[in-house]
Amino acid sequence: MELQLKLTEPEKEAFELALEKGMNFFEALRFSGSVLPENYRVLADHYGYRFLPEVPEGASRVESEGFVFYTDEKAVYTHNPFRIPAEYTIDRAIVIVPPSRGAGAVEGSEEDFWVSLIRDAVLNGWGDIHYEPSESIYRIRIRNDLGKIETYRKVEKEQGERLLRRFLNLAGVPTSMLHVPQDGRISFGDIKSNEPSKKSLREFLEKIKDTPCDMRISVIPTNKGPSAVIRILPRNRTISTDLASLGYSPEAIKKLSGYPKLSKGLILVVGPTGSGKSTLIWAMEKLADPEKRKIVSIEDPIEAEVPGVQQVEVKLPVYDKDGKLIGVDFATAIRAFMRQNPDVIVVGEIRDEETARTAIQASNTGHLVISTLHANDEIEAVKRLLDLAQEKDIAKVVNQIRLIVAQRLVPVVCPECREMGFFPKVEVNDLFLSRVPVEIRKLLEERVKGQEVLSSAVRETCGKCRGGFAGRRPVVGILEMTRELRDFVVRKEGIFETDEFMKIARDNSGYRSYVEDAVEKLRANEITIEDFIEIL
Repeated sequence: MELQLKLTEPEKEAFELALEKGMNFFEALRFSGSVLPENYRVLADHYGYRFLPEVPEGASRVESEGFVFYTDEKAVYTHNPFRIPAEYTIDRAIVIVPPSRGAGAVEGSEEDFWVSLIRDAVLNGWGDIHYEPSESIYRIRIRNDLGKIETYRKVEKEQGERLLRRFLNLAGVPTSMLHVPQDGRISFGDIKSNEPSKKSLREFLEKIKDTPCDMRISVIPTNKGPSAVIRILPRNRTISTDLASLGYSPEAIKKLSGYPKLSKGLILVVGPTGSGKSTLIWAMEKLADPEKRKIVSIEDPIEAEVPGVQQVEVKLPVYDKDGKLIGVDFATAIRAFMRQNPDVIVVGEIRDEETARTAIQASNTGHLVISTLHANDEIEAVKRLLDLAQEKDIAKVVNQIRLIVAQRLVPVVCPECREMGFFPKVEVNDLFLSRVPVEIRKLLEERVKGQEVLSSAVRETCGKCRGGFAGRRPVVGILEMTRELRDFVVRKEGIFETDEFMKIARDNSGYRSYVEDAVEKLRANEITIEDFIEIL
């Protein structure tokens, strides 16, 4: 079986040279210079070992013939299992842990630290990097491609803050103002900038040009020091806009496909950060057919270039010395777009009254508007839009809504691992239900009580997947706003019971919520009970 390691060209050459010299895979990976956690996970899966991103607290350090590893009563933690003396493995399991996971000084230059970290993020598909202070260290964590948080490494506190300040300077964040929340950004396009003030940034971007990306930075003051989150937006990623390849069911595709072809109205996609809203909107833009229709988009930020779509990035409102607005926000962009006679207007997010009113006006004047909205589910989205718009005539708002899609992304169980019985099963009985939150307990009692479902505590994998999982797939609720639903909301003056609304939706359009979609996937052993609970 070919190992799916993620290595840069220099690392790959060093890795292959090490194998030629007779090193084992673990030795060769260390020799290559890669400390990407995912690569050690791949090797762990290949050999059937358990993987952890870092050594658990309480494990003891052991040094044998110049080789360092860690142990506790249950396991030995190491990046190379072939170097562990036999007496340590008689009654202990071997757990693979990437090297250099403890808190310590960063080797090499401070800039090289960030080059390595950003490169690892792009290669491994991490969504963001969390740089978090404590009393004595900075903990660096990442959100992996399954949406889970993992610890990448720890850095001594003093050096950690110095490293952070170095990066914030590159992002244009004033380090003298770290006592207040701030935002910054790094655009890979600045690699071509001729501005003298961006010399250091150009040099940094030159070092990551094999993994180009834009970055959005948020930094806040905490009682332990400044804490930052860096969002990674790869430049060269391939955007999949085919609904089937994205994991949507044939039933969902049938419902979704027709709406982007409408000539007017409002389509909303709702869900929390990281639920795949942007990807679904890209797919809708393709379905709207940019070759035959004029499609314009206002985004914050532009995460990917969509062929045929005119894209504008939000700039926070900026005024010149005479008080004239010279920046761009969502509402300003929508009004400007309407003067260009577009067929479809895509709005990154409806987040305030002005944007809501402008989007509704656009959808009422012969434009199809597609946007996102922060709401928990489809029905809450109706109430949220009414609340934002602050429109006395509710019909003006409700009559524009054509479709609301609520979704979450959930890790999907590897079919091969499932067939091989690597996922333990748990019964949803009274004891299990007593351990889950009250608001989830009732749902589980009604839908899956007495059934056996899969648990995420996989101890072994087929070696071909991602720790027992085969990526993430959407669970969706698709609410088609029929005339009966719109009349109901208007009749109730926007104040209605969810159960009554859902009954009308089911009777008129076969509505099924994203929770019900997730229940079906849980029953079919496609997702685990832990991931099911997490998305509710």
